[in-house]
Amino acid sequence: MKKKLLLTILPALLVVSACNGGVQNNQQNNNEPEVSEEIFVEDTLAHEELFGGEAVTYKLGQPAGVQPRGAFLDRRLDDPDPLEEPSIGVQYLSYNDGGTDYYAIRYVAAITSLSVTATWTRDIADANGSRPRDGQPITVPVENAYSALSGVDPYGEEAPQYPSSVDAKYHYFVVFTLRKIPTNRVNSYLFGYLTLTSLNGASSVSTKARIAKVSNGNTWKFNLADVKGNYFMHGRIGGSDDQTVLMNDVPADGYYAKKAADSLVANDNFGIFKVGTDGEGNFSHFQFFGYESYRTAGANKTFPFVGRDFNTDFTKIVTAGNYVFNVKNNNTVEVTTTSDVQEHAKFYLIPGIWDDGNARFDIYVWNNSDQTKKEFVRGTLAVSGVYEFNINNWTTKGYDRAIFLRMDKNNPTDDWGSAVYNQTGDLTIQSDSNIYSINSWDGGDYGNSGGYWTIWF
Repeated sequence: MKKKLLLTILPALLVVSACNGGVQNNQQNNNEPEVSEEIFVEDTLAHEELFGGEAVTYKLGQPAGVQPRGAFLDRRLDDPDPLEEPSIGVQYLSYNDGGTDYYAIRYVAAITSLSVTATWTRDIADANGSRPRDGQPITVPVENAYSALSGVDPYGEEAPQYPSSVDAKYHYFVVFTLRKIPTNRVNSYLFGYLTLTSLNGASSVSTKARIAKVSNGNTWKFNLADVKGNYFMHGRIGGSDDQTVLMNDVPADGYYAKKAADSLVANDNFGIFKVGTDGEGNFSHFQFFGYESYRTAGANKTFPFVGRDFNTDFTKIVTAGNYVFNVKNNNTVEVTTTSDVQEHAKFYLIPGIWDDGNARFDIYVWNNSDQTKKEFVRGTLAVSGVYEFNINNWTTKGYDRAIFLRMDKNNPTDDWGSAVYNQTGDLTIQSDSNIYSINSWDGGDYGNSGGYWTIWF
């Protein structure tokens, strides 16, 4: 089994999740998202065969005064509060098992005492508004606690040790391990929290909820507070990072939520989320509306107003302006603009076989009715394997045709001269697509390179 360990420290509170077999689907109503049938493997064991290290195991539920004395005795308080809010870290792991690549994630909570019971609550959501298999969140009771775990320290140090200060109140670790997460699930987001309950059941404490992206070492995450039962937008909004903006619930006329987002600026990027509750205000489900939620918005296709953030699957604002976002009851999102924002547009190229390390990439665009309006635009690397082209003053130029070009990276000239290695045929710009993928050297018009438009925005 080949593996690669990626350590990420979350300084406080919690994230947890995944999908659990053995939980039956609930009857869905019109207010609940769709669910799929994928099953992950999850439990509360340390899985040292994956994550390494040695851990001494204890049982939760020990009466006060008879607890084991562990490895960090000299750093611990003598009389800790069993219901002190836990501190949380998380480890990501990529590994190969039987020829198949997977991710594993181990969430780690540092607690003060064995004189409690502990339960993880988790849910998971995909970028298209759906949720995996079970249709309800999962609660997982914890039996074991550990005195030490390799490479995990909620205080940000790689060694599992605590500073000799008043913060040295945590005695043990409890974990939640998710294994065999398919690598195609990198568009998913996790929601979760840990609850500690006193042995007599009279009192408890829960962490604030945490949301984090499922991927190999991706550290995107944030805390949630006071949003139960609400739709909200989170991300870079109005030029400021880490913003959470509530949407208005308007469950009428085919919509669940609406938000008029004024003064959005270029490169704002955010997701739309929901923390659902039941009739008694208890957590019931979690949803994430990413770029895939926009794909079936019909007449309200928004190209070239908004695009996709490839790292988070968030909506990405192309041009500053005022927008209105509506979450529909079919789990799609419509976005419209209340001002003329069509001043520039972005295109993307996935060069595939073109990308051999010896080339750069251009796009040539023109107005087929007025061919005095034309220009070359050089691409910049957006993410690995994807190049971005930013075309200014889009509306006034009226471009409707494009050619993608593979160019000599050592020749800075953007024209039809010797710098051109390969090109596509003449392409008609699509109203609902702005990503073009190269899939052949000579499968296009007139023997040029071939490819296809992708119906993202």
